[in-house]
Amino acid sequence: MAVGSELTLKKELAAGKLRNLYVLCGKEPYLRDFYLQKIISMAVSSGFEQFNLKKLDGTACEVSDIREAAEQMPLMGAYNCCVVKDFPLTSLRSAEAEELGQYIRSVPESTVLIFVLRDDTFPPKAAKDEAADGEKDRKKKRKEMFAAFTESAYIVSFERKSERELAALLVSGAKRRGCVLTPQHAGWMVNLCGNDLYTLLNELEKLCIAAGNGTIDEALITRTVVKTAEATAFEIADNLLTGWVGQALAALQILLDQKTPAQMILGSLIFPFVDMYRIKVAQRSGHNARDLMKCFSYSSSFRLDKAQKNGRNLSMATVRRCLAILDDADRCLKSRSGSDRILLEETLVKLGAVLC
Repeated sequence: MAVGSELTLKKELAAGKLRNLYVLCGKEPYLRDFYLQKIISMAVSSGFEQFNLKKLDGTACEVSDIREAAEQMPLMGAYNCCVVKDFPLTSLRSAEAEELGQYIRSVPESTVLIFVLRDDTFPPKAAKDEAADGEKDRKKKRKEMFAAFTESAYIVSFERKSERELAALLVSGAKRRGCVLTPQHAGWMVNLCGNDLYTLLNELEKLCIAAGNGTIDEALITRTVVKTAEATAFEIADNLLTGWVGQALAALQILLDQKTPAQMILGSLIFPFVDMYRIKVAQRSGHNARDLMKCFSYSSSFRLDKAQKNGRNLSMATVRRCLAILDDADRCLKSRSGSDRILLEETLVKLGAVLC
C-alpha cells in the first residue's frame, strides 16, 4: 500500500472495499472526519457499535492499548473497528516505535485500524525537542516505523479545496436543500467566509433557512454569514470607496472587538488597493486579469474583477496616494508605541478624504 487520494478512497468505499489499516491526515478537518465516519459506518454494523467500535484517545493511550483493542474479534459483524486519534507518533521511544512498526504489518484481517492525525502530511514532522533527545537509535526506529506505515497502510492527506471546488460544493449543497445558489454567489460566500468546509457548510445551512427554499443572492449572503477578518477588511475598503467612512469605522470596530491584531487588519486592508493598482498597471500595458492571475498566483479572478469594478473611477494617482497612506500606517504600526486603534482610525479617515 502507499499514499492514496481522496478520489480513490471515495471510489473504493463506494465499491464496498475496506482496508485493514488507514492513516487519515491533512489540512481539511471536515473531509478527514467525513471519510472517517464513512469507513466506520461500513465496518461496523448498526446496533453493534458498543461491541465492534473502539475509540482511543492517542494522547492518553500506549501502543499496548492499541494492540489490545485491535486484536479483539468482532461480534456478529464483519469487522472490529479501532480508531486512534492524535497518537503522538513523533514522540515515541525506540521500543514503542519498534513495537508499533512490527504490529501494523500484521493487523488482523477482521480489524479496520484507523489512525487520525492533525498533521498536514505523513510522516509528521517531529518537534525539535523530540528529534534531538539523545537516544541513539530513536530516529532509526521511527524511520522504520514510518516505512512500515507506508508499506501497510492506506494513507490519505486531505487538502483544502480550491475556491472553484468549494463553490461547486456549495452550489450542489444548496440544491440538495431546495435552494438556488449560483457559482458566482458561491464564490462570494467563499470570499467572505474563508475556505474551511465546516464553516462554509454551517453558513450554508443558515442561508438556506433564511432563503426559505428560494434564491440565495449576494445581499442575503453579505448580511447573514460570519465574515473572516480579511473579508471584513475588504468590506471596509468597499465602504471607503463609496464614501461611507462611518460604516468603514463601524466595521473596523467589529474587528477590534474580536481582538483581531492591528497588523492583520492593516495587512488585509492593503490587499484591495494593491489589486486595484495591479489591474490598472496591467490595463495600461495591454494585459488583463487572466495575465495577472498567472503572474501573481491568484486562486480565482474574483478579487481582480472586484478591483477592476471598484477602481474604475479612480485615477492611478489616487490609488498610489492610498497605498502611500497605508505604507505610512504600516511603518508606524511596526515602529512606534501607542494606540493601534487610533492609528487605524486615522488611516481610514485619511483614505476616506482621498477617495471622496
